[in-house]
This record gives sequence, structure tokens and C-alpha cells, in this order.
Amino acid sequence: QPHQPHQPHQQRSSSTAFDKAHSGCVGGGSALTRSRQPALKWMLISKLPKVITLHLKRFLTTNLGTQKIKTHVPFPSRLDLGPFCCAESPPKNVDELSTQRGFEFFELFAVVEHSGDLSGGHYQAFVERSLSACGATEIRPKWYQMSDSQVTEVGTEVVARAEAFLLFYCQTPRARLQG
Repeated sequence: QPHQPHQPHQQRSSSTAFDKAHSGCVGGGSALTRSRQPALKWMLISKLPKVITLHLKRFLTTNLGTQKIKTHVPFPSRLDLGPFCCAESPPKNVDELSTQRGFEFFELFAVVEHSGDLSGGHYQAFVERSLSACGATEIRPKWYQMSDSQVTEVGTEVVARAEAFLLFYCQTPRARLQG
């Protein structure tokens, strides 16, 4: 039997905001006889793009003004979006969820960072030359730091330390990752 989403029910008793936001009604009968239990809303992707761009929020606005967030945010070199994917059409129940399609992996191929603060700064990019995630066959990827008129080869450890605000990932077939 297909899973039917539960409709939220207005809660009149005193409880936390979390309980109110995450409760649903189960069972038949009137609203007063239904039991409450935690609910989960899960959205799945039915078709993935070839390239994914992730924009990390690097500015914080408060009552005191706006400031740059300078905290390093670790980011993976490979994304597995399989747990968030379904078949080409939306599933009718949990048994139809699929993570075996083969194209739900993405590899990092570019990073953009901003150094400085709100009053001034500098943008630079790190780009993988081989673009192995996008179809090239070079075994050892080479990363380059591009800053204005300078291009310098850098190691993956330099890229991993970047204060990224844009991350670019390219779709990679599962077979290439296992080979």
C-alpha cells in the first residue's frame, strides 16, 4: 500500500516548538483521538544535473551590522547524492527508492574563495586541470590556483584549506570511481 503523507494537526497543549513543527496525526477518527508521533518530510531528487554549484553563506547580518564569516568550512572532494535520489518518477512508497542508478556521485573540480573582509578583499579560484570528474582520463589530477594574472600549481591540501564560498562538482559514473 502506498505511503500516505500525514497532514499536520494544530496542537493546543503546551509543548516545545520542535514538537509542534514535527508532530503529525496518525489513525482515523476525530482529531482528539488520533495519536501524535514525530513526522519527517523528505524530498528526493529524480534527475541530477551534470554540474552542481554549492554556494556557502560567508556573511552574517545581525542587529550590529554585517560581518564576514571567516571560519573554515571543510568540504568533501566527492559527494554521494544516492541517498537523496529516487527513480526517474517520484516513488509511491519507500520500497521504490533507488540508490543504484550509477550517476549520483560528484567530484569537486573548482573552488572559489574570498580573502579579506567586507570593506575589501580578493577573489581567487582553484581549478582541477584534468577535470577527471567531467570525463578526462588523467590519473593524477592537478590543481591550479588562479589569482588575477598568476596561475600556480598547488596540492590538494591547499585546496582543502580554502575559505570556500563556491564549490563546483561534476557528475561522475560509479564505474569510474571503482576503477
